[in-house]
Amino acid sequence: MGNSVGSITSATATLTVTSAPVGPTIATEPTDQAVSQGQTATFSVVAIGTAPLTYQWQQNGTDVSSNSATYTTPPTKLTDNHAQILVKVSNAIGSKTSTTVTLRGIPPPADTASVLMHHNDNQRTGQNLSETTLTPNNVNSNSFGKVGTLSVDGLVDAEPLYASGVMIGGVAHNVVFVVTEHDSAYAFDADAFTQLWKVSMLGTNETTSDTRGCGQVAPEIGITSTPVIDLKAGSHGTMYLVAMSKNGSNYFQRLHALDLTTGAEESSSPLTIQATFPNAGGHTTFDPKQYKERVGPLLLNGVIYTGWASHCDINPYTGWVIGFNQATLTQASIINVTPNGSDGAIWMAGAGLAADGSGNIYFLDANGTFDDTLDVNGFPNQGDYGNGFIKLSTAGSTLTVADYFNTHDTNSESNGDVDLGSGGAMVLPDLQDDLGNTWHLAVGQETTAACIS
Repeated sequence: MGNSVGSITSATATLTVTSAPVGPTIATEPTDQAVSQGQTATFSVVAIGTAPLTYQWQQNGTDVSSNSATYTTPPTKLTDNHAQILVKVSNAIGSKTSTTVTLRGIPPPADTASVLMHHNDNQRTGQNLSETTLTPNNVNSNSFGKVGTLSVDGLVDAEPLYASGVMIGGVAHNVVFVVTEHDSAYAFDADAFTQLWKVSMLGTNETTSDTRGCGQVAPEIGITSTPVIDLKAGSHGTMYLVAMSKNGSNYFQRLHALDLTTGAEESSSPLTIQATFPNAGGHTTFDPKQYKERVGPLLLNGVIYTGWASHCDINPYTGWVIGFNQATLTQASIINVTPNGSDGAIWMAGAGLAADGSGNIYFLDANGTFDDTLDVNGFPNQGDYGNGFIKLSTAGSTLTVADYFNTHDTNSESNGDVDLGSGGAMVLPDLQDDLGNTWHLAVGQETTAACIS
């Protein structure tokens, strides 16, 4: 600058042009992670924007402590399966939220920790000798209790079943299977409690059965007994169950074989159950409207054995055990334990038909006809074993009574409706006494216990 006298030059100044502040954007999104229970999972994000950037991770909508581009979970628990993970990246200009990704727990290998039938095994002991998850340290008032609810369309009288590592839609799931008196079968993810599939056992124009004048199963009768699962049957494993339905005045009992992964009927399924058994008058006929399958079916050496109860004590009914070929569902064997008498329902409080390692079947038969006249082998001469604790042989693919027990006052018990068969049968693990003798025992319950060897 200058005037008439002179001029002067200022110091040189530098003009620096900087980029305008930029809000965050996400260059690389987090991805789903799958880990085994007890392991940690690490999620990461790549974000750009004007520094400094801050990171707030969330798991299932709750903030977690991690101001970093990565988030490592604590050791995962069963309840962390299917947790939803995201991160919010912020700076002075604004913020950006990532896509939501999933933390998935890898189920244990199939066949471990599974419950595939009533009370875990064919002996009906209920024991699990390979338990590793539940311990005295984690089963306590702080960590053990209700974790979710599964909604279904009817009453559940059957025991829910559980299979681990079932591949459904290309993803391994731990699955809870539930059946209802509305004739529906469900598969639920056992960890996320989401429904995987649902199918109905009802045929065209059919409904569930009415109560048949008995309030024991009400207001409808559909699937009453606990199914049985074979993980090796069919293409993906199969669940076998019995369902009751009706169309007008026609009643049906059907045996179903369902694919574990979809609930679809297998090629031979369903089978409408029909049966006759010889007696002194010719034969007795299975009438589907007079029966319900209350006891859990037994899968033994490729045969599915079913036992049948009445509706209350509404006659006519007798005591049936019917076996079906597992692969084809065709009838394989049959016995009626009161063919020349009456009653003899197989209730057992919803327990399952039991079996030992030699292929014998054990059950308790409720009040019914017992032949006081015995044959030369000490068996009822007309084949009527009402109110008895019965051991059936399956040798030669034929059902025959191998042994039985009736109380000394069996007739008065039956007349007084004091059922020997009010509880289930259980085959005990082999017992050794102080003398080194090994005992093979089965036990059953009424008001007092009974044993058979």
